Amino acid sequence: MKRITIFLAAVAALLATACAEKSEMATYPAKSNEGIFAQSYYSLVSDDGEDATVAITLYRASSKGDASIPVTATTESPSVFDIPAEVAFKDGSAEATLMLGVKFSSFEPGEGADVVLSLGGAPTSLPYYTTSRVEAKRDYSYSVYAHGTYESSMLSALFGSYISWEMDLLVADQNPEYFRLKDFYYEFAGGRNYSDPGYNFDFLWDGESEEIIPVAELDEYGCATIDTGFFHPVYDLCSMYVDTDPEYTFYDADDRTFYFNYATLVSLGMLLDWDYDYFTLD
Repeated sequence: MKRITIFLAAVAALLATACAEKSEMATYPAKSNEGIFAQSYYSLVSDDGEDATVAITLYRASSKGDASIPVTATTESPSVFDIPAEVAFKDGSAEATLMLGVKFSSFEPGEGADVVLSLGGAPTSLPYYTTSRVEAKRDYSYSVYAHGTYESSMLSALFGSYISWEMDLLVADQNPEYFRLKDFYYEFAGGRNYSDPGYNFDFLWDGESEEIIPVAELDEYGCATIDTGFFHPVYDLCSMYVDTDPEYTFYDADDRTFYFNYATLVSLGMLLDWDYDYFTLD
């Protein structure tokens, strides 16, 4: 199983604890069975197809007393997920763990399923998540398709100098149109001081045409958010907000280059304006 990064856990924990310990300052009385998820979305990916159990963190508004909060699940694949009917909180604790079982062995490579988890208990006025969507997928296996050079406008702007690095473009063994730049920002020179592995840029491409389609959920503007794994010392995780319109994000066969048009996003909003990253095949 790949690591599941929980970006909002620290914030949620702080607020949940504050409500628990200083409920007299809240605009409503905090309840012990008033629960929230740390995140609204989880992506679980298995490299080997083995069944696994994953811990999902929950918080509650008040840590006083024992409490159980009901959990309901909505999914078209109920046989894939093993979900407890409730989550128990111990007296004095504002945090609990939901253990989610996933039968990855039921998927062929490239297949997956999702489930929406909902919390019962007392209605909450906390501005966080009482539902969370979990997407589980069995990954493909990969081979090297080509070698190339990646150029980053984001890092060039942040570091004040031109930054590029060499890396491989991978293709899925089970799907010849599924490509991956693995750990792509982790590969730049010195990147291990600033970046984490496990962040990939996946896209669909037929190997010839201009059209490339990032494998990510699109928003109402047709843009996809790709987490780079690069952590800014002030703004934390930086993401590429990619415009998937083929007029802006495409492959040019003449110069053997992929053009990725994007703005740099952080948790507080846009950090850098629209620009391009390039990946040129040898």
